[in-house]
Amino acid sequence: MLIIGRVICGVSVGIASTTIPLYQAEITLPSIRGRLVSVQQWSITWGILIQYFIQFGCSYIEGRASFRIPWGLQAIPAIILSVGMLSFPESPRWLLDHHRCAFSAAKPQLIFL
Repeated sequence: MLIIGRVICGVSVGIASTTIPLYQAEITLPSIRGRLVSVQQWSITWGILIQYFIQFGCSYIEGRASFRIPWGLQAIPAIILSVGMLSFPESPRWLLDHHRCAFSAAKPQLIFL
């Protein structure tokens, strides 16, 4: 069960790591695309550092809580992101692929591409 969960998490992180920069590049203004993608990578790096210190601090806890606490804490940003994604707009590419162009829906986003 533990190994299956780790595989699912690893695949999910890999998919998110490739699709998020593409989505950001599609919906942002050309003048800030590079900065936005860079901030996303910078945020990931800070998250890794913070998680490292949490795991280091929890290594002094005896018993199963030493690995359950970090796993539980990493679920908090994942839940926030999952709920927040419901309010994200569809990308112009998705609108065109699903024939929902009705050009007025995609026009504001396509202007900047």
